[in-house]
Amino acid sequence: MKQFCIADSLYGDYNKSINFEKEKAMTTEILIEQLLSYAVHVGLTDERDRDFARNLLLDLFGLDAPAPDGTVIPAYEKEMPVELLNALCDKAAEAGLIPENTVMQRELFDTRIMNALMPRPSQTADRFRQIYREQGAEAAGDWFYDLCRRSNYIRTAAVAKNIYFKAPSRYGELEITINLSKPEFTPAEITAMKNAPATSYPKCALCHENEGFRGRPGKAARQTLRCIPVTLNGEAWYFQYSPYVYYDEHCIVYAGEHSPMCISGATARRLFDFVDKMPHYFLGSNSDMTIVGGSILSHNHFQGGRHRFAMQNAPVRRDLGVTAHGTQVELIDWPLSTIRLSSSDREAVCLDAEKLITAWRGYSAPEIGILSQTTEKHNTVTLISDKRPDGVYELYVVLRNNRTTDEHPLGLFHPHAGLHHIKIEGIGLIEVMGLFVLPARLARELPQVERALTGETVPTDGEMAKHAAWMRELTERFGSSNSPERAHEIVKQALTEKCTAVLEDCGVFKPATENGRFAAFVTSTLF
Repeated sequence: MKQFCIADSLYGDYNKSINFEKEKAMTTEILIEQLLSYAVHVGLTDERDRDFARNLLLDLFGLDAPAPDGTVIPAYEKEMPVELLNALCDKAAEAGLIPENTVMQRELFDTRIMNALMPRPSQTADRFRQIYREQGAEAAGDWFYDLCRRSNYIRTAAVAKNIYFKAPSRYGELEITINLSKPEFTPAEITAMKNAPATSYPKCALCHENEGFRGRPGKAARQTLRCIPVTLNGEAWYFQYSPYVYYDEHCIVYAGEHSPMCISGATARRLFDFVDKMPHYFLGSNSDMTIVGGSILSHNHFQGGRHRFAMQNAPVRRDLGVTAHGTQVELIDWPLSTIRLSSSDREAVCLDAEKLITAWRGYSAPEIGILSQTTEKHNTVTLISDKRPDGVYELYVVLRNNRTTDEHPLGLFHPHAGLHHIKIEGIGLIEVMGLFVLPARLARELPQVERALTGETVPTDGEMAKHAAWMRELTERFGSSNSPERAHEIVKQALTEKCTAVLEDCGVFKPATENGRFAAFVTSTLF
């Protein structure tokens, strides 16, 4: 990911395409040969399947024959196929194979190109299992992740555009990324998505029937998607990687059946089944309610990966002791109300997690705004699991409430109005753990905030109107004669403070005033 740096170089030119003039000058036939050699070299395509894959590509481009014998094929030595795919998409557009040559249409087409080079899903799963059996979980995960990168299913070039930095907060080192990786659609594409015929296939973006799906306006191509079957709590689930990763080996684990998100003791057992299989990963579940859940509530799924977050490194605020089941219970020093349950006996953790989930579903404290039910139920949890190298299972139980009020119509335990200029979206699993995914608009807007701190006149209307009060506050605190470098550091730290405040707004028991009440709830439930 691109590091956060000086404003002008940080926020500019992120949509410029990679320079691939050399590839553009080649014929389609030569580019196809280069791509075939790349695919064989990195293990996407078996050498025995080269002729087969070549014929699929010739058919895709409407060509009758490959490059003639004796044609010099320049070596392609890049780690990823991005330049070749860009050049081939240009050739396809020139030939009328990409009707409008937009970002969306090019992604649909380059996925078709790479599909010609990919192993079948069953071959992928068999190879994963073989490596897992012979070399272990870590080697199998490394191979699968590399396959997804080399096939361009994981959009590494797009992800590299993201702005990313770490910054200290009073709760430890937070991670902040401005998400520039997902493509911005043109007005014509937006209209096409709006006018596309309604269809129930695939039912949602997570259903297994997406594997191999060709895509269409509004639904991404998934011809290069590969999923590994896994059994969790005796049920059929699947393991895949996210195409727009936010951290190392960002994976998605989803139910084979299209069923809605539902948090229960079974959730903890599924999570632990996965980290038993992939002990170098964490795995977590968003909550099962709007406002405090993920963007997809219609399909039960988890997110995980090879990453350690600030929440997992948070110190213990209060050790409550060991339950009758043998579970260590700790309240951690984190802005969201979080209980860490740990034991070498995973079933003990699951039993105590069930107690907490059940008790929290019915808990109310009206004097601090917590109501378990009004016209609908409000209390739920976010669950995060990992398995330590010493074999101890950890489960983080984060208490959530999605109640709205007249003062806070988007959510009482949701970022409040004064923070919406930075983050208005819901706070899901990843942010709960301390990694913020902020909207792309901030790449345009934050440089303006920095310029105000250097004495430049900055407009306070239009898209900058929402930042006007913040700019006044910062100039009052730090003055308006800062160097560009100093202004940049000020904004970076001020942004971190905003993200910290977002997490504090989402906490149901406020750390500064309600620790005793929080501890009392947990103690009365588990002891």
